[in-house]
Amino acid sequence: MGLRSAPVVALPTPFSFGAPEFQPAAILSLCLVMLVLMTESSVPMPVLGGAGIVLFGSIAVSGIRTLSEAGLDDSSHIILVAVSLGAGIIPLAAPTFYAGFPAWAQTAVRAPGSAPEP
Repeated sequence: MGLRSAPVVALPTPFSFGAPEFQPAAILSLCLVMLVLMTESSVPMPVLGGAGIVLFGSIAVSGIRTLSEAGLDDSSHIILVAVSLGAGIIPLAAPTFYAGFPAWAQTAVRAPGSAPEP
């Protein structure tokens, strides 16, 4: 039955696309996700905050270690790192800095994860 021969108005019927298929791997993975979510929701918020501080601190230390191995003896490397850090700190130092940008640019610079939230 093609689209041309289908009625304009019809009542939906159950299993119009065939019987449902249940994949054991998908069922087990969703059960595992449910267990993880139940565990996470039972952890107090201060504990999650502390874990977040450790996580982001570890990422910062990894970045500092990478910068220390980047060969900052060359002035072009220093300028690149300085501009990158400066652009990342702008939303913290001046929260209204991007207010004058066009709407299409604000979509990119205000996206979650593109810059720190003030």
